[in-house]
Amino acid sequence: YGDANGTMTISVSGGTPDGGGTYNFAHEWPAPFTSNNGSLSGSNLTDNNGLPITVTVVDASGCTATATGTIGVEGLPLGVPVTSVTATIDLAESICYNISETTSLQVMPSGGVGNYSYQWAELGTELAYTVNPLENTCYSVTVTDGNGCNIAVDDCIEVLDPLSISISDVESICFGDTTDLIASASGGNEDYTYSWSTLSGPIFAINSYVNNVVVDTISVAPSTQTAYSVELSDGCSTPAQDQITVELKGPLEISSTDIVDGTCDGSITNTPQCGSVSNSYLWSDGSTSSGLTNLCVGVYTVTVTDDLGATFTAETTINDVTGVEDIEVEPISIWTSSNLLHVKSDKSGSVSVYDFTGKSILQANVNAGNNLLALPNMPQGILLVRINTEDEQVTKKVFYSK
Repeated sequence: YGDANGTMTISVSGGTPDGGGTYNFAHEWPAPFTSNNGSLSGSNLTDNNGLPITVTVVDASGCTATATGTIGVEGLPLGVPVTSVTATIDLAESICYNISETTSLQVMPSGGVGNYSYQWAELGTELAYTVNPLENTCYSVTVTDGNGCNIAVDDCIEVLDPLSISISDVESICFGDTTDLIASASGGNEDYTYSWSTLSGPIFAINSYVNNVVVDTISVAPSTQTAYSVELSDGCSTPAQDQITVELKGPLEISSTDIVDGTCDGSITNTPQCGSVSNSYLWSDGSTSSGLTNLCVGVYTVTVTDDLGATFTAETTINDVTGVEDIEVEPISIWTSSNLLHVKSDKSGSVSVYDFTGKSILQANVNAGNNLLALPNMPQGILLVRINTEDEQVTKKVFYSK
C-alpha cells in the first residue's frame, strides 16, 4: 500500500478507427496513460484508494464504449480501500516508584493490510509487555503489516521520585518533659500517611493516636531512652522509613577532684540537669549542700529532691590517685547507672574503658551529645574512661557499682 507501482492496459477492437488506425480515449483519473493504436496502457499507478478507473473510447464515427478496471493491493480483495499503517502505544503516562509493582504497555496497530508483526526496542516481538521502570523510560516499537509496510512509534512513562522521609534532630530531655518529633517528606504522589512506632509496636502519642493517621508531628514523653520510627507511604510507592532516639538527660552532672598522697582535700561539685533551682540535697555523710569539699578517699552518694517531690540519686568516688596519670583537657560528663556508662561530650570520637589495673573492658565510638554504653558483667570498682577526639584526649575516673 502507498507505492505507485500498479499497471493497467485497455485494448480496443471493433468500431471505426481513424485513418491512422487509432481511437480516442477519455479518462477522468489523472494517471500516466499512454495511447498506442488500439490500446491504452498505464504504469506507476496507485490503487486509487480502492476506487475503479473508468476509460471511455471514441472511434472515428463518434461511437463510444466504456471500460472499467481496478488496481488492487497485494493481500486484499480488489476494491477494498486501504489506509496507511498507524500505531499508538497504550501505557500509563505516570507511575509511582515501586520496586515490587509493575505496569503494562501494548501497541495498538491499525491500517495497512493486517497480519501485523512487532519489534520492540530492547523488549522483543510480542504485542504487549509488563515492565517495572524505576526511572523515566521511553519505549519504541516498529509495526509491520502483511505487505511489509511499517511505522515506528514511541511513548514514555514518567516515574515519580522515590519517597523520602527524615525526622528532625531533637535535644535530650528531662524525665517528664515532652519533645516534638517532626517528619519531613518528599517524593511520591504527596498523598502521604505517616505511621509512627517504637520497638514495642505502634504508639500512642500525647493527645493523638498516630498509627496509620496522617500526621507528620507527634509529641512524646519517654520515661527511658526510646527509639521512635516513622514509615511514610502514599498508596503506591515503596514506603520510606526513618528513626530517631530520644535520650534522657542524666539527672545530675557530678565532677570530683581526687586526692594525692592521702591528703583529704578532695571535692565534689554537683550540677543538676533537671528539676528546679529549689532542689534540696542530702549526701551520704549527712551534708545538705550542693557540693562537698575537704573529702577523703571514699564513695559519696547524693539524693536530690526537686520542688515537685521527685528524687534523683547519683554516686561518685574520691580516689587516691598517687602514681596515676590523669589528663583532663576540659570537663566531660561521665557517670554510671546499673550496667550502663553515660558519656556526654560536645564532640564525637572513641571511648576506651579500663579497670583500675589497666585492663581494657570496653572500646566504642561516641557521638556528640549523650551516649549510653553497655558495660560487661564485672565487679564494682573504679573505671578509667578515656575519650579521644580529633583534637584532644580526656581521661576521667568513675565508680561503677551494680
